[in-house]
Amino acid sequence: MTALRVAFIYAFAALLFLPSLKAEAKGNIHTGSPEYVSSALEEFNVGVYTEATEGDRLGEFELIISFDPAYLICIEEDGENTSGEIRIKEDSFDALRYKIMLTFKPLVGGETKIEVKEATLKSPDGEKLETDSLPSIPIHINAPQLTPPDYMSVNGVRIEGFNSKDTEYKVNIPYVEKLFIYVPEDYKVSYEDSLSEGKNTVKALVTKEGFSTLEYTLEVNMEAKPTEEPVVQEEETKGTTDNEPEIDPEMLEIKEALKKSNEKKKNPEIEALNLKGMIAPSNSNQVEIKNENHKNIIILLGLIGLSIIIFLAKLFSSVVINGDHGVRRERGLNLKNRLSSKRKSDMFSFAEIESKKSASSKYFEYGLDVKINDVSDKEGKENVGKK
Repeated sequence: MTALRVAFIYAFAALLFLPSLKAEAKGNIHTGSPEYVSSALEEFNVGVYTEATEGDRLGEFELIISFDPAYLICIEEDGENTSGEIRIKEDSFDALRYKIMLTFKPLVGGETKIEVKEATLKSPDGEKLETDSLPSIPIHINAPQLTPPDYMSVNGVRIEGFNSKDTEYKVNIPYVEKLFIYVPEDYKVSYEDSLSEGKNTVKALVTKEGFSTLEYTLEVNMEAKPTEEPVVQEEETKGTTDNEPEIDPEMLEIKEALKKSNEKKKNPEIEALNLKGMIAPSNSNQVEIKNENHKNIIILLGLIGLSIIIFLAKLFSSVVINGDHGVRRERGLNLKNRLSSKRKSDMFSFAEIESKKSASSKYFEYGLDVKINDVSDKEGKENVGKK
């Protein structure tokens, strides 16, 4: 009886915990071949397979596949993928296995690989399928031997003794933020561009499309970053007395007014006094400007008056009057006659001249300058009568 009870208890426990004894769901990822061999510039295909194991079925899955764009490019439906990464998200719709075909084109000869970096596999009901490992597939690319470049330089410093036989070199450079390696234009070079102070080991891969690759190992010794000297700002002072700065009374008054204005905004009388104190230093400049303007006005008025005097002097100066017997200078003409539109010869009548001699003595006697024309007395009298 006791034995039957014990057997019953064990049977009940087995039925109770049976679901937990089910094997864990698993998945698997692999390629059609463990490795691939191709030639430079010759396309080849790689099959990637995802599947469920242990009697399960496959539902949705996601893959991230990486490749080296220095060696390969992936040919896709919408063009060439040169990013070095392929992302795949598919649904097998309750299948046992799902196949994905990828096409690659080798650019240069050498050794590289295609690697599944991340993978998420699920069953049709959404349960995650555990995978034991992710594949990394070697790729062997055949290509003609590459002729080494003629030179190589690091951040403008040319590597001394560079030749086609050696692949390891040392170079010393000053401090730089980023590494730059230069080769001839028809070559390409890939490398990690980060550097630290002191010694750095850099792998430089030199390639040319359709040829094999050359790998160089560079020991780059970079100098330490130069220290920046602190900038000392010197305060300007107007003068010193006993090692103390000389204070300008006007500037002190302005500063004090500004301080009071900021601290005592509630008192308008104090603000008015502060404002007056601030304006005071500029009043002297305004007086100087005003005096200068007065001087300029006086000089301008003087020039105008001098011009008027010269004009009047010319207006009332002597006038030469031409007659039949000579030329006479008359002075003291009135403004009315000067501005008249009549002919000058009609404004005056010549005195009757009896003879050249008498005419000359007569006019010189009264201070008048007379030039006698070379004419006879008779002709002169006739001309005078006509006047």
